Amino acid sequence: MMSNEAGTPIEAAEQTPEEWAATSAFPGTDREKGLLAKMYAYYDARGFTGNSLALTAILGREPRRLRNYIGELALQGSQDMSQKSDVGA
Repeated sequence: MMSNEAGTPIEAAEQTPEEWAATSAFPGTDREKGLLAKMYAYYDARGFTGNSLALTAILGREPRRLRNYIGELALQGSQDMSQKSDVGA
């Protein structure tokens, strides 16, 4: 789906929580980054469960389909690129 929207091949890759913490541009503190890495490690070991009802309650709205979300991101990205080229003209 993402490759189709982006017009370029995109491949999935997996990082360990430690690799994420070492390479992430996370804007929070080192302590916050470490806590997130621990949370990700917990989910890796035990799984992350939920359902659409839980997600609806968290979001306060119906969740979108992944395909719709990716399409919105692609549209936003193309609009951002258009604005940048307008500034440089």
